Amino acid sequence: MFIQQALQGNNAYDLSKFAWIGCMGEGERYLLGVGANSPLKTYADLRALSAKRPVKFAVTGIEGTATAAAILGTEILGIKRQLITGYRGSSDYIVAAIRGDSDAVISATSTMMRFARAGQLRILASFETRATIPGIPDATSLGKPELDQITVDRPVAAAPGTPPEIQNILSGALAKALADPKVIAWEKENDIVMKSKTPQEATALVARQHAFFDQWKKYLVNG
Repeated sequence: MFIQQALQGNNAYDLSKFAWIGCMGEGERYLLGVGANSPLKTYADLRALSAKRPVKFAVTGIEGTATAAAILGTEILGIKRQLITGYRGSSDYIVAAIRGDSDAVISATSTMMRFARAGQLRILASFETRATIPGIPDATSLGKPELDQITVDRPVAAAPGTPPEIQNILSGALAKALADPKVIAWEKENDIVMKSKTPQEATALVARQHAFFDQWKKYLVNG
């Protein structure tokens, strides 16, 4: 979200100046799905619909992280899109797709799987390099490896100028917290990998993500 705000020119933060200390788990990839009662049964059906008209995707607004995933994902896949905006959060726009307000929805794995396991959502494709869900196309089989770079990451930073030794102490504390049995149990329930990163890894992640999203700036600014 901060990277999107920077690209859109409406934030007051220089991300390169923060003292990054780690991450709240591994970055989540995105899934593309439709309501369980949708006539679209496969990704091929979605492609066929796109050949006839823009596919409607429910989202929040242009500043949303999943909105960026929907924009970039459809652009990379060559799917014509129409964004249905105004939903307050991921649960709201996923429910919108379930009840038929939109044709499809793109959101992070943890949220999507909650509805899929409840039988309310059908997953048609994964942006992962190798899909963790059997039987659906992924970034590799779709021939679009860059889909795996569309992630929602949760890096943690300290104030600019924080001494390296303090960064390391904070990073170690974060890693220890993420290894707590209660956190491990929670991650398994929510399809999230709560593995931290070193300050160097977190810094490189932010720079890498900024460079990736910058390539698509015109779409993220204009939708």
